[in-house]
Formats: sequence, C-alpha cells, structure tokens
Amino acid sequence: MLGLSIRASLKTGIEKRETIRELRISTETLKYLIRAESELKIIKENQYLSLQEKLQEISKEATGWERYVNKTQHANLSAG
Repeated sequence: MLGLSIRASLKTGIEKRETIRELRISTETLKYLIRAESELKIIKENQYLSLQEKLQEISKEATGWERYVNKTQHANLSAG
C-alpha cells in the first residue's frame, strides 16, 4: 500500500486516479483478510482492532484523495 501511495503521488491525471483506486481496492481487500484472520482466531482481537483502526484511517485518506483528484480533474475540464 505504501508503494501505491507513492506511485499515486508521482502520477498525474487519469494515472493518478487509477492508482488511487488500486490503493482503495488493496486497502479493502486487506480489511477483509484481517477480519477473516480474526474470525479464524489467527490473530487476537486487540490486534484485529488495532489493524482495522489503521486500515480505516488509510481508507478515509484514500477516499478523500480520490474525491479531491476527481473534483480537480472536473474543474480542469470545465475550465478548458
């Protein structure tokens, strides 16, 4: 996920939006895998809660970033 964040920050336009989308998909996938590990008792509940909290924050950040990029791109299209 760190790699996707760095790649997205270095790209522009459609490529940035697509990379942020990949980041969001990876984050959601990891959230489900962590939940499955918890349900299967592979990780302890306190580990699950800590990881979910961090992943939730990453998800919020990525969603906000995606909205900002979309808004910026729409504004640029309208102006041009």
